[in-house]
Amino acid sequence: MAERGVQTVKLLLKKAKAEGNDPYRSLMNLRSTPLEDIGASPAQLLMGRRIRTRLPTTSQRLQPQMVTKTVQQLLETRQQKQREYFNQGTKALQQLQVGDTVRMWQQGVWNPAQVTGLSEHPRSYVVQMPDGQTYRRNRKFLRQSRDNQNVTQQNECDKIQGQSEMDMQSKNVTPTEFPSSPP
Repeated sequence: MAERGVQTVKLLLKKAKAEGNDPYRSLMNLRSTPLEDIGASPAQLLMGRRIRTRLPTTSQRLQPQMVTKTVQQLLETRQQKQREYFNQGTKALQQLQVGDTVRMWQQGVWNPAQVTGLSEHPRSYVVQMPDGQTYRRNRKFLRQSRDNQNVTQQNECDKIQGQSEMDMQSKNVTPTEFPSSPP
């Protein structure tokens, strides 16, 4: 936003110099031109009234008028619209619990880590790497890992497999191998 303002002023001064006009008059015209979304000029916002320019105008239009409340309402409306447009494509990430296994984005790679606590900052967690280092990371740099689910599923599979082996031993049944491809 500021860069655009600097660009506008530089262009204005170049044109004034090229045409041989007074640069201060050009700046005065820029300051007295109403802003598009607010409806008031920068000078009007600063001084509470319109400034006298080379254009003829009535003295009544030069009387002080406070436009701050109107401008403040317009700015709040514009910010609300920007917030709505920004949030259209977003979704809230699921909160992590202490002890969850996660993947942490670090130097271009997703590394395994574990959540050890919540941070005092919003949406931030304290995570510990397998080598013992702890970091505070924002939720957008943490992905919930399926390692928790895989460990649980693996433990359940081991239990089931252990039970089936015990059943086979109790029945004196020897396991047979099945061919990997049909005959």
